[in-house]
Amino acid sequence: MTNLHFLSLARMVLATAMGFSLAASGIALGATEEPVVANPTTLARAERSAVDLQQGMGTEDVLRLLGSPQRTSLRSEGADLLRQSRGTLQWTYTWKDSAQHATLTVEFASKGTEGWAVKGWEWINY
Repeated sequence: MTNLHFLSLARMVLATAMGFSLAASGIALGATEEPVVANPTTLARAERSAVDLQQGMGTEDVLRLLGSPQRTSLRSEGADLLRQSRGTLQWTYTWKDSAQHATLTVEFASKGTEGWAVKGWEWINY
C-alpha cells in the first residue's frame, strides 16, 4: 500500500466516523470498480449480505457487500522496524427492525503496505 493509498484509507475512516459519505470525503473509486452500495435497509437483507463475508477480504470488498459502516475504530499496536503501522480497524453496522436490533462488527488486520484484510466478524444483540 502506498502512502497515498494509506492517506486515502485514513480519510475514508475519518469521514465515515464523522458521518460523511465516501463521495463527500473526496475518495473516488477506480474506473473498474463498482460503486459502493448503500447499507442493507433491513436486518434480513443484512443477514443475507453478511453470509458472503470471508477472511482476507479487503475494505473495498466489504464496502461493496455491506456499504459504509455507521461507526469505525482503529487500534494501534505499534510499528515495526520499517515504520509500517500495525493495528486493527473495526467497522460497526447497526440495523433496527420493528422488533429486532442487531449489530455486526467487522475487524480488519493491517497488512502493512498492502492495506487491510478482514480478520473476523461478530453479530451482537442478535
